[in-house]
Amino acid sequence: VLGNLQSGANIGRVIRSASIFGVTECVVVGQRKWPSFGDQGTRLDLPMRHFFRHEDAAAYLRGRGAALIGVEICAGAASLITYDRKTGVATFPFNRSTAFVFGNEADGLSASFRRICDSFVYIPQAIPQVREAFAAGNSILGEDGVVMG
Repeated sequence: VLGNLQSGANIGRVIRSASIFGVTECVVVGQRKWPSFGDQGTRLDLPMRHFFRHEDAAAYLRGRGAALIGVEICAGAASLITYDRKTGVATFPFNRSTAFVFGNEADGLSASFRRICDSFVYIPQAIPQVREAFAAGNSILGEDGVVMG
């Protein structure tokens, strides 16, 4: 789920990453038209769905059995991935169809976006600041995933 991203290039990169990782649908909340520079044509391969209201997007996704996980650094957020260096096993805090909810680059998830989330994850990183599109690309992990915002 994408909402209120400020940069058309970031939107395009998220769409491209979603397509590469086999996401089945991209949900956009908010304005009806959005720029998508940098998608390299993948917007033509990835079904897009639009909602004006967060609650409508959430109802649609929950109706499809998806958990809504906000991607945000906040209290109670779990790491997106836990890697056991000893065993080489990576684990994730989700186990069913998942809609990752992304806010905009500057402010993160709005209060209305936070209200629709079932839980939150943060993306562990060695670099203190990472662009939203990079973060989105790294969190889109499964063919059952759905990106929403």
